[in-house]
Amino acid sequence: MACGAIERCDFFPPDCECGIERSWVQSGSHLSKIKLVRANDCDSRPFDRQKSGESDLDDMLGGGWPLGFSALVWGQPGAGKSRLTYRWASRVFSPALILCLENGPAPRCYTLARQLLEHAGGTIANVHFSNDAENWESHANSINAKAIVVDAISIFSDPVATLERLAHWAAKNKAFVWSIAHSTKAGD
Repeated sequence: MACGAIERCDFFPPDCECGIERSWVQSGSHLSKIKLVRANDCDSRPFDRQKSGESDLDDMLGGGWPLGFSALVWGQPGAGKSRLTYRWASRVFSPALILCLENGPAPRCYTLARQLLEHAGGTIANVHFSNDAENWESHANSINAKAIVVDAISIFSDPVATLERLAHWAAKNKAFVWSIAHSTKAGD
């Protein structure tokens, strides 16, 4: 790790308290500014997983969604990104926080999100909506969220930094985060 700290990986991806860099290296390895790691110095524990409820998807994921991770769901507008992530979050993880950031102010954004969730076959009982991009973490922690859907990550002024914060939150809470991104006409 960049700070030279040595610690055992208790969750994935592990974080150094300094927040500088992540590492999968176990205790006992010299970590100061390391660029190359021997495979036998790395942890090989299997990840805790949450089944999606869709057997084909679970097979592709190696047994379900790996807890403590995040995923970027990217594609053309109208491809079903929100529909799928809302359904996965609501059916598998409870409670779930859906950040409705691109469909206008409340209550309109909440109405649209609920309609989308119901249309996708999601479960509304343990889903919470918010359009507060700045305080997403406190909202997630207040409901003890096991999943977050960010719809859409492009709303944030620094999407990359936000993705890093979301990944850190997922790892710390053994939860899962889906961040939705739309491709442009150029396919970017």
